[in-house]
Order: sequence, then C-alpha cells, then structure tokens
Amino acid sequence: MASSLTVYWQEQPEFGPGWVSACIRGDVEFFPSMSRLRQHLMFECDDYELFEVTPDNWQELYDAGAFRHG
Repeated sequence: MASSLTVYWQEQPEFGPGWVSACIRGDVEFFPSMSRLRQHLMFECDDYELFEVTPDNWQELYDAGAFRHG
C-alpha cells in the first residue's frame, strides 16, 4: 500500500480569487481553486494530506524541512 502524500498549499490571491499553489513531491503547481487541486490529487495518489501554509506557520514548517526537495 502506498504511503500518504503530504501536500502543502497556500492561497495565491495575486492570481485571482480562489487561486492556490501546492507543493507536490517537491514541485510547486498552481490551481484555480481548491476543488481543482483536490481533483488533481485524486489522479496522482490514493491518499493525501493537505496542510495550509500561512504567514503564521511558514517559518515553523520551513525549519522542520517541509519544503525540501527529495
């Protein structure tokens, strides 16, 4: 059984209402909505967990290695 994929996402209001970016397996991808992100993830893996990145938690996630590639 495949392990759960951890996906870090954040809002991207500068792209327009509803846009989000997500770090998926070390690559940053952009989606016009959360529903499109979830739809994409359903095709990518069987199980995933979403974590929202905010100004309040970014540094803590970064320090923990959340955004390292590989």
